Amino acid sequence: MVESLWSRLEQEAPERFQYVDAKLAMIDPPLERLRLGYNEQKLADLMASIPQRGLLQPPGIRAIGERFMTVWGDHRIEAVRRLGWPVISAFLVVASDDEAVILAAHENLRRHDMSPVEEAGLCQRLYEVLGEDTDRVARELCATRDWVESRLIMLRWPADLLKLVHEGRLAMNQARELARIKVDADRAQITEYCLDGGATAASIAGWARDWEMSGVVRDCRGSNVAPGGVAPVPGESVLLCYGHGAYEPQGQLVHVWLCPYWLRLFIEFRDAYQQADRAEVLAGVEAPAGVS
Repeated sequence: MVESLWSRLEQEAPERFQYVDAKLAMIDPPLERLRLGYNEQKLADLMASIPQRGLLQPPGIRAIGERFMTVWGDHRIEAVRRLGWPVISAFLVVASDDEAVILAAHENLRRHDMSPVEEAGLCQRLYEVLGEDTDRVARELCATRDWVESRLIMLRWPADLLKLVHEGRLAMNQARELARIKVDADRAQITEYCLDGGATAASIAGWARDWEMSGVVRDCRGSNVAPGGVAPVPGESVLLCYGHGAYEPQGQLVHVWLCPYWLRLFIEFRDAYQQADRAEVLAGVEAPAGVS
């Protein structure tokens, strides 16, 4: 839908904006870049196609004093600059700073080559421009609220994961699970394994769950350990199990949060279990069907 919206804007551009020839030396990059640097492969493709087919889609610029600033088409302007063109034809856009951000957002998303991290930065900037209203951002981008929120949440992830997602080395669902591991060194250990050997988001979720429960990084390379299972850790500390009173490896124990009511019931059951014969206590518990 972003594609169709921008197509309509492109058709209206000749009527809405003046078409001018501007010296490249007078055009500055956008004040706020929605991309994390230039995509060199994209620049190379543009530099190969523009001399043959010309500049099919003119960029947009706006006047800032005696100079111009790019609104959209930053890669196209940079490509012709590297080709040595002295002048470029562009639309002269009349827009405020916030309006320029919205126009640039539409143009960049239309081209479908933004990384998820760049999309997150774009959504964050629109979120600020549009009064911190997620629904307005979704409507402006013709996207769903869930899509916008998934990008905004990304910006809370550690910088090391954002870098890997931007570079295409980690998928969003993998990084989302890795972000659950809050200790940098522990997260780096599992991330390294994911990059070297590959791992599904489900596998990473299991290892992250182990870390959340035990605070210990498991050996992900253990071939005999299923994702989400607990691998033995040499020298691992042991803790007293609150239920049966024996010491168990820390990684085998599960943290359970109980309200006062359920904690009291648990203590009563535990005390009864410890004081009575186990068979007598379990006799009052109905066995599941098929279990003798």
